[in-house]
Amino acid sequence: MAESCLTPVPSLIADLFGPEKRTRILALYMCTKAVFCIIASCFGTPVINLAGLNWRNALRITPGFGLFGLLLAVIVMKEPQRGGMEDDKNGDEGTKLNCSCYTNLKQLLKSCHFLTFTAGILCYAYVLGAKYFWVPRIIRQARKDVPIEVYCWTTDCSYDDNLIFGIIKCASDLIGILIGTEISKRYQKKNPNVDALLCGIGLFFCAPFFVLFIFFVEINLPAAYGFIAISRILQAICQVPMVNMKLNLVSPGLRGTASSIQMLFAKLIGKVGSIYFIMLISEAILKHNYTRLSSVQFALTLAPLVAMIGGIVFFTVYLLKQKRAAKPGPEAVISQK
Repeated sequence: MAESCLTPVPSLIADLFGPEKRTRILALYMCTKAVFCIIASCFGTPVINLAGLNWRNALRITPGFGLFGLLLAVIVMKEPQRGGMEDDKNGDEGTKLNCSCYTNLKQLLKSCHFLTFTAGILCYAYVLGAKYFWVPRIIRQARKDVPIEVYCWTTDCSYDDNLIFGIIKCASDLIGILIGTEISKRYQKKNPNVDALLCGIGLFFCAPFFVLFIFFVEINLPAAYGFIAISRILQAICQVPMVNMKLNLVSPGLRGTASSIQMLFAKLIGKVGSIYFIMLISEAILKHNYTRLSSVQFALTLAPLVAMIGGIVFFTVYLLKQKRAAKPGPEAVISQK
């Protein structure tokens, strides 16, 4: 249910705010998520301690917040006009035509730009999912295999790594979103295609720091935390530019379909694919007399490779947009026909 609410948010923001304000509002929305993520990480651990070390008790407060958000949406929100804040060249065709989902999908799949952009998003989702699932587990495995003396912050030390990584994850996202938004906003007039370049740089250069984290986790844990923080900051730089690119590439009438397609495959690749393939490789390596930690480390190097491929894909999108901008005539937007 939560994911179904996230899908229309970018389209809703695009319908409420014009292109000149859209970047700031998207950044505010994503920063709000990061701030409350930090609060949840810090607040959840004391709840676990007070509730007898049962992690399920920390989640029992979330339905109340969900109900509060639903009431706010029902009472305060009003349905905006689809494409009402767009320029006439993009907004009118998105509001006048009402085509079937099949027609919309067919129109999107004809666009080389949209397919290339979606490939970059899938690489981004794979790397993000790998970090989310495997980073706490590889740290926990390193604590088992390597003697590391640390001070326990919680009653049960097993929650410490989740707390630290949760704070690093949310704080890194916040910093990366702010950096990406500011660079995008500042250089948008000089280079209208700066968003694709930012995504390529962020995703490509987060890979080496991820590799350093993977192999430093058994050597120096604080340094490993530092490397994963830098890697997440670089990857978070892509968040606002990616949404901006989608909103600029697709007409208002197709944004819902485009968001649904990308969200569906991003979740499959990020939440399922990154877990399954890395686990499969790890189990295969484990059969050759490697330790559990070493097998996971070598298997996890697939994620930085995918990050570099994703960076190259976004650089390709940038070159395609530059080539299209060099041609005479107005910039094309994927629209309904």
